[in-house]
This record gives sequence, structure tokens and C-alpha cells, in this order.
Amino acid sequence: MHSLNKQGSIQGIQDGSVIFRTGSGIEALSLESAVESAVPSLDDITNFYRDVFRRSQMEADCIVMSLIYIERLIKDTNGGVRPRPSNWRSILFSCMVMSSKVWDDLSMWNADFSQTCPRGVSFSLQRINELELAVLGCL
Repeated sequence: MHSLNKQGSIQGIQDGSVIFRTGSGIEALSLESAVESAVPSLDDITNFYRDVFRRSQMEADCIVMSLIYIERLIKDTNGGVRPRPSNWRSILFSCMVMSSKVWDDLSMWNADFSQTCPRGVSFSLQRINELELAVLGCL
């Protein structure tokens, strides 16, 4: 079990949600998007990566590291959290943010990342914070 400082501890993963035990009870944080979509094409994924990469001015290493984080996320959760049609943008974006914070010399703040989303995609500051907490908790 991973500890999450003052936030609580991870109890498990169920239906694409990370289950936390906090002082006020058990809470589930969904990695799923509110919008159900079709399976993304390779072009969809490539364009998403390219747009976030360019808008946030990441180092090239961040793309490779974010893919490693995605692979670790799948492995460390025994497949409980993996990219699906409803969550692939959330997982890719949060792993890109995390890789930028670890590998870039000058990374942006989460508030800045909320402004770098590709056209038609939006992550609020609160959502980025939630995603970051969930991914860090799983790894």
C-alpha cells in the first residue's frame, strides 16, 4: 500500500478509479473522462502528444519518460489503470505533466499546464491536481 502524506492511503483500484482511505472515509478518484469516445487512432494520440509537447515547451526526453510512466502505471496496478477510450487523454496528459516536472530544468506549474491543452480538450487546475495525485499514488 502506498502512503499519500496527509491525503490518506490507496486502498485499491476498481473500474478505472483509484480508491483512497482518508480521515473522512473512503473516496474514489476516477481517471475516466466525462466524455465517452471511440478508440483513438495513432494520429489522434500523436497529435495530442505533439500539441501538449509544443504548447508546454517540454524537453524531448519528456515524451519518452511519459511513455515509461504509462507503462509503469499499467504494470504497478496490474492493469487496473490503463489507457481506455474514456481516459487516454487524462492518463497521457498527467504522465506528461509528471515527466516534465521530473525531467525539465524549468517545468511549469499546474495552473500553466491547464492552459496548454490541445484544442477541444480541457483540464481544469483542480482536475490536473487530482490526476497528479492519483498517478503519484499508483506509482
